[in-house]
Formats: sequence, structure tokens, C-alpha cells
Amino acid sequence: MGFHGVRKPLLPTIRPWSIRGSGREIHAAVLERGFREGGGATNLIEEAVAFLDGIPGWLAYFGRRYGDCEKDFNTIKNAAVAIALDELSKLSVREKLVLKALANNAKSWSQVRDYILEKHGLALPKSTLSRHIDKLEKLGIIRNCEFLD
Repeated sequence: MGFHGVRKPLLPTIRPWSIRGSGREIHAAVLERGFREGGGATNLIEEAVAFLDGIPGWLAYFGRRYGDCEKDFNTIKNAAVAIALDELSKLSVREKLVLKALANNAKSWSQVRDYILEKHGLALPKSTLSRHIDKLEKLGIIRNCEFLD
């Protein structure tokens, strides 16, 4: 029911449809369909999916910017990188240290903790490390971080 009992569809312009395939294929197909329906060119879709790693939020950002008449893909990429760097700058020192350890090929809880202790002199409890890993995953900065120890 809408306002004062008037029935209104929330999103009247969206029609249901389905696509089958792998993650990248689906993301490319969604962008392509949106571009066709919106009258946009589809020549940058594969490059966008590859550069933005198939992440739906970034693909939506690309589609929106492109749809809002920003047709230079380098400008869109630079803006996306600036947003990502701004978000990374908001991380705590400890979260940045965890990222640095992962970037330096730490593959276990103990390797991450040892790296941070050796390089930065900070002893990080497992519970704190777990909290930081969870937050970085929720933010989409890392994914599928599974340690064996």
C-alpha cells in the first residue's frame, strides 16, 4: 500500500529478467543490458568488468558515471581509484598493518601477527586480528581470507 492507501509500485520502470553464467559473464551482461536499455555504448563493458574486478558496487558506479555523460573511461577509473584511496585512508593504523602483511604474502594468522610484530613492533592479539579481517572483508577490501592456523 502506498501513501494514504493508494497502491503504487515502488519501481515501476524495472522489469524482472534473469541471466545465467559465471560472475564476470553476469556482470558484463547486466551492464550490457542496462546500457542497451539506456542507449549507451557497450564497447567498454569488458574493460570495465576486468578493471573493476567484477565488483557489483564499482560496476554500478561505472554504469552510473557513464550514464551521466562521463564517456571517458580513464576519467571514471581515476575517480574510482580516488574514492578507493580515500576509503583506505580512513582505515585505522592496525587495519592498514593487516593489509600490509597480507600484501606481503602473509598466509596465516601467525604470519600476519609475526609480520606486524617484526616490522612494526606491535603485538596483535588473535581476537583483534580477527576483528580487523572481518571489517576489511565487510568493506570489500579483501575477500575470502581463510587461514589454516
